[in-house]
Amino acid sequence: MLFCYSVDALSKKPSNPSPYQRKENYRQDDLSIEDIARLCGTGHCWRAGIYDLNNGTFKKKDARATQLIALDFDKVETSPYNVIEYAANVGLPVSFWYPSFSMNPETLKKEAKSADSTCVLISNLLSRQVQNGDFGSKNGTYKDRWNYRIVWCLKRQISPREYECVYKALLGLFGKFSPDRATKDCSRLWYGGKLGYEVVNQEPLEMALIGRIMALDKVSSGTEPNKAMKQKKNFIPEYADMPTPDAVLVNEGWYRKLQGRCKLWDRWTKGDYLDYNERLALFSNLRFLRYSDKNRFVLQDVLKFFVPETYEGHTCDEGQIRQKFRDSSLKPCPIVKGPLGVSQTIPEFLSQNIDIPIVPNLSKVPLENLDKWMDEHVPQFLDDREAGIKILKSQTASGKTERIINYLLTKVELEKTKVIYAAPKHSNLEEVETRLFNKATFNQIALIHRCPQKEITQSDLLYLQLGLPAKTRSAKRKGFIDKLFSPDEKGLFLLTHSLLTNLSNLDADLIIVDEEIDSSLIKETKLGLTNLATTIPFLDLQTSQELTKFINDVKDRKRDEGLAIDLTILREKVAPQVEERLDSYIQSTQTSSIAVGLFECYKTDGRLSKDNAGNNCVRMVRKSTLIGDAKLNGIPVRVFTATPLSKRTEMYYGVEIEVIEAPLAENKGKIVQFCGLSGARGMHNDNFPKIAQYIKEKLPQEVIDKSILITFKGSKEEVDFWQSQGFNVAENKGNQIHLLNNSGLDCFKGKSLIIAGKSDLPQQAYQDYYDDCHESPQELTRQNQVIELNGVRQSLYLFEDEEMRKLQLQNIQSNTEQSAGRARALREEGATVYLFSNLVIRDADEVIDR
Repeated sequence: MLFCYSVDALSKKPSNPSPYQRKENYRQDDLSIEDIARLCGTGHCWRAGIYDLNNGTFKKKDARATQLIALDFDKVETSPYNVIEYAANVGLPVSFWYPSFSMNPETLKKEAKSADSTCVLISNLLSRQVQNGDFGSKNGTYKDRWNYRIVWCLKRQISPREYECVYKALLGLFGKFSPDRATKDCSRLWYGGKLGYEVVNQEPLEMALIGRIMALDKVSSGTEPNKAMKQKKNFIPEYADMPTPDAVLVNEGWYRKLQGRCKLWDRWTKGDYLDYNERLALFSNLRFLRYSDKNRFVLQDVLKFFVPETYEGHTCDEGQIRQKFRDSSLKPCPIVKGPLGVSQTIPEFLSQNIDIPIVPNLSKVPLENLDKWMDEHVPQFLDDREAGIKILKSQTASGKTERIINYLLTKVELEKTKVIYAAPKHSNLEEVETRLFNKATFNQIALIHRCPQKEITQSDLLYLQLGLPAKTRSAKRKGFIDKLFSPDEKGLFLLTHSLLTNLSNLDADLIIVDEEIDSSLIKETKLGLTNLATTIPFLDLQTSQELTKFINDVKDRKRDEGLAIDLTILREKVAPQVEERLDSYIQSTQTSSIAVGLFECYKTDGRLSKDNAGNNCVRMVRKSTLIGDAKLNGIPVRVFTATPLSKRTEMYYGVEIEVIEAPLAENKGKIVQFCGLSGARGMHNDNFPKIAQYIKEKLPQEVIDKSILITFKGSKEEVDFWQSQGFNVAENKGNQIHLLNNSGLDCFKGKSLIIAGKSDLPQQAYQDYYDDCHESPQELTRQNQVIELNGVRQSLYLFEDEEMRKLQLQNIQSNTEQSAGRARALREEGATVYLFSNLVIRDADEVIDR
């Protein structure tokens, strides 16, 4: 939609507004709701009107049309979240809101901590911008209470006259919240804000819903409902033309299905007060429900919850309720949280059998078809010797590794060819080696070389954490690497992802990578300032003083002062001096206080970031040369995975990675997904009890008893919690198997699994990735979004930035799908996976949304 906004962003309300009254300081672009909200929330002035910027003025007479309507709330007691909820309840869902320059950040911060997840976006922005300062009112003080703007983006443009009529109705509808009544002119100059914004709905508001409000405004002024519906202007015809839903048959206890999904119904049944507009929205939905028994009436159920004392002194009584149920002019508006978070009317919601699981709308082929496809395309994929990286995506248990083995032993002359095969862990390599030896000839076995696993001591581990090579040397491992780099040596070399991505200038005819390799391509280290300070006693006096200044400078650094950190002091003075006394440093420093990553400064530059506690730290990133070397040396790199993580690789290397996708096959076993909870762990794992209780409500005890639980990585206390709740926490060789370390494991094949939780990276990780790959980094924000994904419409809390949203979805899906794939339900008829997360994966056979 067209949006008129100032070219420059303000950091505070200007003392002289005249420059922002001139058209030469504005531009007008066709933007999405997200883009408009971002401009408003980052300090740009704007106009609701649409203009010819080359002619005329900003006066109302020159406004051609408008497609936005905003209400201004100044020094009010009511938070924006209450107004937004009210707007949704009365059928007028808000597009976005933002705090004005007058908003006190402390008020907003307090609310963001106490409210639900809808506040997170503003809270995230606030935590950074309060530190940066440079925003607020023109005199440096803030107004009391709440100061914000609520904005609706319309489905189509309307005239300035229509704008004023609608505005008058909105002032009446929201009058109890005390909006500014002087903002009814579409030519008004609106100031943005600097405390962020929040998009509530990405879809523009249907004009029929505007027509509904206009019709109700007529009724409130004394017009008979049927006469109001016959009006020929102000969008009322569009409301009148809405199809009237058919009556929906319900059974005893129908209203229990609305519990927790319809806030108006929940409040009605508790005896809370609903104002006239809220009651109209509720009753206009309920009046379309019918019992199949003609002697039963839904109205009787509704009246059971009516509390006359609540409405003492108001017009609402049993007679009014009955009259509204008979009012045929009323049509329902969406007030129910439907399947997977999508808003619906009550008739629409109850017309579905919500007790029947949702089956994702995905085309799936028989397993035999997938096998035929793999038999044909895996050899083609490996025969393609175009240099660079390509990915073949196919489900877990689709037979990727088996076909790779067959290809290597039947299609490749190992005595003339150097092939590298890389897998995540040494245990994966041992398994592949065994499978190769079982099929290989005597001569082929002699050409198969597996990298030996290095023995790591505690001292080695500390050296590696500091960014230095391990002290312990392995002659066998060195011999393997020497053979790998020798141009005269041929055959198949098996090594881990980690080793492959740490080697430079490899020469091979083909590199095969089993499972995603993104996490090994880009190595990042965060050096905490407190940890760095532990090196001071091991430095000379001058260096210790310089390091103290460096630490203080980084500690106080703001994002707008630049993200690059000069590591010269670390590289030239601190690291060399510590290295000279390294053993003494390690022995006298607590392991938790070691300056992790210090010696990475020899290899890379520093960037400003935040540690887990939100304090400034030094972040160092080192990219593997694998992608560049492969392209330069003409080496094909072929990746096989069920869950590609290509987005971050594309961002960091500036490449576009081709993904060949196998058809999706039907499971022989079954994957059942429960979406009643998001699956997020909570800030301090405080969602664990809720998740445990939800699982117990949905699964019989005998299923829990025989199933293995894969959930978040936990401390001993957290693992003890799950066990105390009667769950069998997954483990292998004495170690917990969790959502992030199960890739490639075969030990749970054919078993019943419970996958509890949705694992995602912290906000700061995405911010770091964005900062690394963009010249003008911006603060990333998330919002609730309804998207079509994996055959269902899903409501998820995702980044607004499209690139980061794709990266986020890849990360969440990868962790979830890998965990669900451990049962090998694709081929194992007895395998059942119970998945508890609100992001529906493509392998799910059915989804239960309650």
